[in-house]
Amino acid sequence: MGSELEELFKHVSPDVLELNKDQLVVGRIVDLGDGGEMPKKSGNKWKNQPVEVDGIKFQSKKEAKRYRELKGMEHRGEIDDLVLQPQFLLQEGFVTPTGTKIRPINYRADFMYKTTDKSGLTHAVVEDVKGSKSVTTAEFKLKWKIVQYKHKDLPFYEFRLVD
Repeated sequence: MGSELEELFKHVSPDVLELNKDQLVVGRIVDLGDGGEMPKKSGNKWKNQPVEVDGIKFQSKKEAKRYRELKGMEHRGEIDDLVLQPQFLLQEGFVTPTGTKIRPINYRADFMYKTTDKSGLTHAVVEDVKGSKSVTTAEFKLKWKIVQYKHKDLPFYEFRLVD
């Protein structure tokens, strides 16, 4: 190794070096400028405006509006047990035969609550608020399909996209 690389590797944990010794890692060089800080992104990718309601920060006005609606429904007894940002495990984390740790894959919805239908059955409704179908990412679409598939045999789960 060249002396420049050896100097860089002095600051890297030996565990990381051992794990990556046979791998070529390719990255992006970013000019940190004089301040030594990462350049900030300009603007918001989806053009949404974060909003705070009841001390809770929401990603968008639509999500905050839906929260207010659901809180009203809960107050009137139309729904129960409103949960913000419920998380669903899609795949367990694991370690590969070579020792690489793979993190679990999770899906985080915007809301989940219980509702009772006319026949008296209670359902868990899982909602995700989207600005429009054109702003859903490929990652979201994949996770949305997987979470529905994993719960397809549980009739008391209902998944909804709210526009």
